[in-house]
Amino acid sequence: MATQLTTVPFEGTNLTVIDHNDQRWLTAEQIGLALGYAEQNARDGIVRLFNRHKDEFTEDDTCTVKLTAQGQARDYRIFSATGCHLLSFFSNTPRAKQFRAWAKAVLAGQTAAPTSLEGVEQRLGKVEHNLGIMAENMAALVMVSRQQAEKLDVTGRYIGLLEINQKGKVRVTRKKEAEALAMRAQGMSMRDISAVLRISPTAVSQIINGKYPWANSEDEKGPLPTPTIEELIDNMVEHERERLPRLLDALKRTTRSQIKKARVRVSSGGTVEGE
Repeated sequence: MATQLTTVPFEGTNLTVIDHNDQRWLTAEQIGLALGYAEQNARDGIVRLFNRHKDEFTEDDTCTVKLTAQGQARDYRIFSATGCHLLSFFSNTPRAKQFRAWAKAVLAGQTAAPTSLEGVEQRLGKVEHNLGIMAENMAALVMVSRQQAEKLDVTGRYIGLLEINQKGKVRVTRKKEAEALAMRAQGMSMRDISAVLRISPTAVSQIINGKYPWANSEDEKGPLPTPTIEELIDNMVEHERERLPRLLDALKRTTRSQIKKARVRVSSGGTVEGE
């Protein structure tokens, strides 16, 4: 396989990475520069270090390849990520720890190797862009969650209002069936559906399970289009808004009647209960 060269920055030094046999390698000179050796001693210093510990290296750690430099082809000893890891331990220079982490990430291929500072900035720009999109999505999710919570709160309050102000049951119609199915699809319990629509829990269960005993006239009509839960809530709130003035008027008449009766009892020498 052809040997390819790529320039990769490390701690302000541009290192030439060699792509050979589907792996990334560095020459002895490049490793010496990365570890902080003087330029004139970088190659020889690493070669001496390798020769002192040669028995600890395998062919997976190092090998020789023919490279062309200054128009001449010659054999170069190169080191893989594991070979660089060993050399950094043996050298124990101030930059050895950083070099080990860099070799693990770039040479071992755990992260893509940036080719320049511009490449790093482009990657950071993409990360910032993706974080911005995530933030927008989270904000939208929070808004939807709040809206759903408000709808559930309105539904719960409406159910409570029905339990207080409404008594008795109403006739089950195809419209009630459609409303019951819509509420069930939105996750409401059969008990809540029964309270909202003022039909018995048994009727709700039969409707949900498709077993309600419809009369022939109702069967011929067929089921009505299923409304959304928002439409149901809007209709129910409007219905209660229309009923509220009548309820308040009835309450006022009852209160005035009770006040009159209390005044009659007081003028007759009686006492008003609770005094």
